[in-house]
Amino acid sequence: MLEAIGQLAVLFLLEGGICEPGKVVDPKTIFFTSCEGVRCHRICRPGDVLSISVKPKRMKMPLATFEGAIRVGQEKAAMAEEITLTFGLADAVVVEPAKVAVVNNEPVPLPTAISA
Repeated sequence: MLEAIGQLAVLFLLEGGICEPGKVVDPKTIFFTSCEGVRCHRICRPGDVLSISVKPKRMKMPLATFEGAIRVGQEKAAMAEEITLTFGLADAVVVEPAKVAVVNNEPVPLPTAISA
């Protein structure tokens, strides 16, 4: 269950939870660092539907700290007071739109300029 909370925290980082302008979190540089205050409240069984939540506590390069919880219905299943991840930033890559259209399953180059 702790792994699931950690993966949700990684997803938060990758989806742009924090960033400097022109930078993105590099997925190759995210690592689990530590976990504090973990408590398990119930056993989860096959068929249980887990509701996983994380909340950022501190975000300062190179560390991100979250608190997380797992619930089954309204019951607490597990909690982590602090999950810390380390991460690095990379330059954001701007992707230009395609210069080719597909017509009848065949690529057709788009005009670069339209004359009136």
